[in-house]
Amino acid sequence: IKIFLGTEAVALYSLASSLIGHIRSLMPIEGIVSPIIPQYINDKERLNRILGKSVKYQLLGYAVIGFAAFVFMPPFVGYFFPHYLPALPLYNVMLFSLVPTGFAVIIAPVFYALRRQKSLFFAYAARLAMTAVFMPVLAYYFGVIGVAYEFVLTLLAFVALRYWAL
Repeated sequence: IKIFLGTEAVALYSLASSLIGHIRSLMPIEGIVSPIIPQYINDKERLNRILGKSVKYQLLGYAVIGFAAFVFMPPFVGYFFPHYLPALPLYNVMLFSLVPTGFAVIIAPVFYALRRQKSLFFAYAARLAMTAVFMPVLAYYFGVIGVAYEFVLTLLAFVALRYWAL
């Protein structure tokens, strides 16, 4: 980011990314489901039901938390940290990453339970490659907000790849 947009863009992205990380940590379903998945890996019907409900509640929780964060974070940041207001447009775009994250955090333990770490490794390598391709292009055309677009686009593609591989 620094190479394409400068040090200030790195700071804005870092703040927006940290805020998104805090929002993600408010939904603990992954920690609850991860130990359960290996027990039911051979019972496809029950596993599908667990995964379906987990994704449903994870997405619902992220939708509620994401909406609340979209509404309440700007006034909070504006009042307590006004010098961070330029990071809010990135943050608002990055809130859309909560949708694919709802799938990603539930799918990852399935790969571990199926012992398909090699497939997961290649998915992470593909994610790195997508970042290397998308970031310069989107940063060039859209500036700092392009980095947030890249974050969401790469995560969407990454989750689609993992879902397809699963």
